[in-house]
Amino acid sequence: MIDSKGLEKKLRLYQTLTVLFALATTGLSLPHVLEYFQKESPYRPEMIVQESAPHSGFVKKIIEPLRYSGLPGLLRPDVSLEIDFQNKTWKLKNIHDFDANGNLLLTDGRYGICGDLAAYVYQKIRPVFGERYLIEFMRVFDSNFFKSGDGFHIILRIVDMESGMQGTRYKKTFLLDPSFRRYGEPNLFPDYRPKEEQFDHLPFLVEKNPDDTFKVGLGVPILINRNAVIMLWVAEREGVFDQDNFRVVLSLQKIHEYRSVHLLIMEKREGNDFTWEAENVYKGFLKKSTYEQLKKRIGVLFSTVSPAPQL
Repeated sequence: MIDSKGLEKKLRLYQTLTVLFALATTGLSLPHVLEYFQKESPYRPEMIVQESAPHSGFVKKIIEPLRYSGLPGLLRPDVSLEIDFQNKTWKLKNIHDFDANGNLLLTDGRYGICGDLAAYVYQKIRPVFGERYLIEFMRVFDSNFFKSGDGFHIILRIVDMESGMQGTRYKKTFLLDPSFRRYGEPNLFPDYRPKEEQFDHLPFLVEKNPDDTFKVGLGVPILINRNAVIMLWVAEREGVFDQDNFRVVLSLQKIHEYRSVHLLIMEKREGNDFTWEAENVYKGFLKKSTYEQLKKRIGVLFSTVSPAPQL
């Protein structure tokens, strides 16, 4: 007599294993395969693509797997922290990766911060959109997180050159934000404010520069989710900034709040190392495992920081 229930369970198991094997053979690692079966994370911004936008189906396939996260890039062993104490700047070395043809690569093919994601999507869509569409990079600030001048976010502006003019502007203009996976007409982005005029290239992309440089006291967003932005930055210590006095800071800024709170501070104080950590502030905004990864990696960057060579 055949055990139909047992046979059915085995069949479902074989089907699941077959799908897992098929996904793995396409190049997806096990974490990506597992994520395939999971629902959208409550932390992750919801993808919105308007069907009326040009090549919407094509764009949707490109941006769907993208994730705004600088953590996988920071975890690469070739990434290091360099500080220019004289000019008050700090640099993440080797944070950008390029292939032999000069094309920007995302970590694991999907992770990056806003500039990386915008550049990657630009590379993918520019040949398909053709001469009809003007595609430009654009700096904006999201009023949910920043006041004007406090920070910026890089997106793409797409202009239909055949749509005709209405005054001094083209009738059909679309915005594409790979970080939040949104694409459509400008009214889809009510919280975005232009920071400056659009521009046709990103310097690091043109120069194929693997490094990214920031001013001391200004942070770079490492993670953005529906509720908060997590930033990494280098700062002075009580007005002093030299090899024996500086801070590496991880901070959190909640949506609709324009003041960040520190999660972690690692500092040099007269040449001695000190660490301060807020207790459980990250909860509700970051998974504990993600926070622990960040904490460990920042510890490595702090302990191996190198001063910039002076010319």
